[in-house]
Amino acid sequence: MNGKIGRYGEGVVNRKREFCFKKYAQVFVMLILLIGLNVHFIGAVNETEDIEVELVEEVLDEVTPHNDCDEVNLGEETEESDLGGDIIIMNDSETYVEVNLSEDIEDLSLNEDIIIINDSETYVEVNFSEETGNASENVSDGFEYIDIDTLLGNESLQSSELATSEEDEVIVEKEKILKELVKDGQIELEFEIFEGDDVEIMKKEVGRGELEKDVLISSDEHFDDEVRVYSDLPSPALKENIVVTWESESEVVSDIEYFDLDGDDLIDRISWVVPHLSTQHYSIVIIVDEVSGGSELDINTNVPSGIVSNPVVFEINISYVNLDDIECNLKIDGDIHILIEDGDIIPEYFKEEENHSWILECRDKNNFSISKIKSGNFVVRDSFNLSLGDFFLKSSGVSGSVNANGGVVELKLIRPDLSEVFVKNLSGNFPQDFSINSSVLGNAGVYSLKAVSHFYAEADVLNKSFNLGIVNLSFNNSGKMGSVSRFDLRSDSLVGGVYDLYVGTNRIKNNGVFGSGFGTISSTDYTPLAVGNFDVDLEVTINGILYEIDGGILNVASGIDSKDPDVTLIFPDWEDEVKSRDIEFEYRVDEDNGIKNCSFKLYNTTKDSSGVHQTDKLIFPISSSDKSLAFKNNVVNGQKVEIRLVDFDDGDYIWEVRCFDNAGNEGWDFNYFSVDVVNDSGKVLVNEAASYSRQDEVEDLIEKINSFLEKEDDFGLEERKILEVLGLSSDMTFWKKRVVQMDQDLKFNLKFMEEEKREKRTKEIYDEIDEIKGKIVLDVVSVDSYEFSKGSVDLDLVEVIGNYMEASGVDIGDGALRSLVSYNNGLQKDLGVSVETWKLELEYLDGVQEIVLVSKNLDVSGDKDLKVLEIIPDKWKAVFVSNVEDEGNGIYSVDASSLEGGNLVYYFEEGFALKEVEKMESVLFGEGSVSSGLSSITGMFIGVGDSISLGSFFWLPLFLFIGYFGFMIFGKVRLENWKKEPGVERMVELINETNGLVRDGRIDIARDNYRKMGEIYKALPVKCKGFFYRELGKVRLAIDKKDVLNLIREYEAAKDSFRKDDAVMLHGKINAIYRKLPKNFQEKVYRRLVKKEV
Repeated sequence: MNGKIGRYGEGVVNRKREFCFKKYAQVFVMLILLIGLNVHFIGAVNETEDIEVELVEEVLDEVTPHNDCDEVNLGEETEESDLGGDIIIMNDSETYVEVNLSEDIEDLSLNEDIIIINDSETYVEVNFSEETGNASENVSDGFEYIDIDTLLGNESLQSSELATSEEDEVIVEKEKILKELVKDGQIELEFEIFEGDDVEIMKKEVGRGELEKDVLISSDEHFDDEVRVYSDLPSPALKENIVVTWESESEVVSDIEYFDLDGDDLIDRISWVVPHLSTQHYSIVIIVDEVSGGSELDINTNVPSGIVSNPVVFEINISYVNLDDIECNLKIDGDIHILIEDGDIIPEYFKEEENHSWILECRDKNNFSISKIKSGNFVVRDSFNLSLGDFFLKSSGVSGSVNANGGVVELKLIRPDLSEVFVKNLSGNFPQDFSINSSVLGNAGVYSLKAVSHFYAEADVLNKSFNLGIVNLSFNNSGKMGSVSRFDLRSDSLVGGVYDLYVGTNRIKNNGVFGSGFGTISSTDYTPLAVGNFDVDLEVTINGILYEIDGGILNVASGIDSKDPDVTLIFPDWEDEVKSRDIEFEYRVDEDNGIKNCSFKLYNTTKDSSGVHQTDKLIFPISSSDKSLAFKNNVVNGQKVEIRLVDFDDGDYIWEVRCFDNAGNEGWDFNYFSVDVVNDSGKVLVNEAASYSRQDEVEDLIEKINSFLEKEDDFGLEERKILEVLGLSSDMTFWKKRVVQMDQDLKFNLKFMEEEKREKRTKEIYDEIDEIKGKIVLDVVSVDSYEFSKGSVDLDLVEVIGNYMEASGVDIGDGALRSLVSYNNGLQKDLGVSVETWKLELEYLDGVQEIVLVSKNLDVSGDKDLKVLEIIPDKWKAVFVSNVEDEGNGIYSVDASSLEGGNLVYYFEEGFALKEVEKMESVLFGEGSVSSGLSSITGMFIGVGDSISLGSFFWLPLFLFIGYFGFMIFGKVRLENWKKEPGVERMVELINETNGLVRDGRIDIARDNYRKMGEIYKALPVKCKGFFYRELGKVRLAIDKKDVLNLIREYEAAKDSFRKDDAVMLHGKINAIYRKLPKNFQEKVYRRLVKKEV
């Protein structure tokens, strides 16, 4: 392609670059340091991933050169220009540097100075074509031209070929010019085009008597800009009698300019704007109010205006000497609609929501000069509409709403195979919501919902299409601990989406992607590490809507369990003779890997001739209620199970229990027993209570527990709060149930056991009673209380985190420790601590104990996947009520996520002043950049500052001297002194916080902080701005790099899933950030996206 690039010929301002002595002196010092110091540093990457951080800034609102390199104003909307030279802006002109990135081109940079010396707009546009790779530019007059091939070559544009000297400019100006069509000295048309463009616009006028005129404006090709039209009226008229109608769009023109050329108060010429061409038709009509001959034609109308609804009513009344001579017609949207007679009321229906115009024309059939015209505009908004989403998941059904004027609206569903299914009729008050059950729906695909309104004589029909998708999750619901379970998500949907998959409380898939199409499979493997039954939940997000799907239950058994459950039948034992008609059967199951269920059965039995008991008839369970009592699916390992049956007849019985564990192993046992209620005297023995040695003691214990529970109602608010924190109410209730049950066993159940078993069981009960006695609280008294809140940590985080890492067995170097401390310093703002503490007197059976109770409400507002470290000074020993991990060194840890809805509770058995609790710190802890693996701590980070060779110490004095000399002579920034200045300390805090946010991938919050820093920067002292300008550049570049890397991953996933629209959108976002990145990082992006290098 041949082309020209304009080279600025005159008025070029030549400036030599200001030499910044301070900056080059600092560079010189750093070169000396690198040569002199024989130390190999292995640095930690703190801002982003493994990418270098360079200065990136947006174009500043105002940039001026300074000899002392101290002040640059930073604005929110600034962007860096990759032109490689100086940009000097002398006034408020706008500068555009536009480079369009395509996948088939190399990087572009313009190593050129641009000097703008006037208020015109300057554009440097280079547009690339995927097919040719050539560039073209529009240029204006007044430039010296050179052949573009000299710069571009034949096929490609190289940045080195575009470079010119620092004194030259490349400026291309585009200007619009005003063009006029003039006839007989009067302007007929006005429009603007770019200089050099060529377009032909024509105007044609056709007169229709003294009251009407048609105007046609056309162009030889489509013209998007406005054209102003001028036209003489067919006869002079008042403003209010002139009606201009845009016949092409059936609209009355309201924005008209009027011209009285002869000063007689009548309009002779008008002008209006045509928004676009190629051909547009307008009509000019002059309304005549007064008629000749002494007779007056008068039309009274009640007609629509503004926004109206169906039916649209036109009410016409005509007043004239001889109505038979009057002929009227009503034109709606340019068409003669209906002939009008006096007193007509015309209802019309409009189904589309759009602008409408009308003109009413009445005239004497015998004298056309007697006429009258009225006109107006209106918009119809019919009440009948159907509101329906674009996508639905079958499992959730379809929902929407219908609005109508009234009557009955019939809903029909049209399936992808075009079969039509009646859904329902809606009537009554509108609007109405409706839903379609999933059972009515069929396969995935494109559906249409048809709504038919019978309000008007002619049925009105609305159709709305939507996509129906189906997502199914399949897996083997029987898994084993330590073995892989596979979950397959199959999607049949024309719209792709993302999903999260949960097993129990574990999210095993985060933001999984499935593409559009039928039969798309996305698989996830999960290895359960615990035995139990776990809910499987699927959360699918499509088009921004979240669908929650119940996936079922995953039953996890022990992977190595082959042992049968151990079933022990306690009572009745083998060959027991029971002297009661009511029997409470008792058994226990021992199984460490979880009990799935147990079942109980009772048979009549007889002895055969050899004395062996044979099962006879099953007598329990028989009915469904019997089976519910006999079948237990919540059996706890080692705990007794009781089943009470009544009204036994004398005779022989066998009872058996079968239990299954979660691995499917079966254990069972059976016992023979007999019932003999009638003794030798013929009297019936009743099941009387037996006495036992500690009966008075146990009954007194039950009475004391009841007294405490009754006393709860009389406690004040503070005591009730204490009971809730300690969990005493629930504990006392549980202990009461246990003691009552043991009392019943001792009185009624043990007497039927054999002597040896009875003695063993009695000892077990007495041991448990002694244990419970030590826990029974008789009274609670609050002696003192204290509350406070904390928003900061008073401890040295270096010591705390160092001790924690040491207790965790991690060897961490000083450099990595500093990095970790810096990261965790930024986390503390996300932790709010509210503390309640009491000094209590707890009365037990054996005396009164004083304790200090602490309840901490820890509100974590940020990442819940962090830990909370509770730091207890060495001189105190805490007893934790909450579940925590003792890390040693007085450090206790708990997952932040486990604290939601609850407090961290502990107490001390020694007494001290409650204000001392303020010394017990809570620290929010995260591993930050080391969370991905400890190798980064013990490997790369440990080298920083820890391994300096002996040869290095030879250069150390010189290093210190040169560093001090460079600091003093060249005025290196003293940050600590600057913190006294307004805004500096806040700026430092925001920079540190933003670095942490970028590292954590929280880009949106990081950008908000960057904008805040931009506002603070404007108010900083001049001496500080140079330093913070560079720091803000690093922050902005870190944000952009992290952002573009995230977008690249999403873009690649979209391409792999054939989501074309998403890929195009993401490519545009990448392209916008790409222009702001430094050249070396642009090359990385280019290689990854275009050359597929990862």
